[in-house]
Amino acid sequence: MNSDLRQFIAKYLSIVFGTLMTVSFVAFVSIPYSFGGTPGEENLYQTSTTLASTSSSTSSSTVSSSAVKG
Repeated sequence: MNSDLRQFIAKYLSIVFGTLMTVSFVAFVSIPYSFGGTPGEENLYQTSTTLASTSSSTSSSTVSSSAVKG
């Protein structure tokens, strides 16, 4: 292979792989940031709202049953 062609291919592949690594890095950093966590991971907001809704429904049923008895 001609040395000029070898040099061109080496520069071309370094640019292609450099661009691919940059795009991959940005995608893997920005997607979890926009989701507020990694996909499949419960974040603090989801956990706290789930706990709050569970505790409020439990307390309202307790209040309702005590109001019926009294």
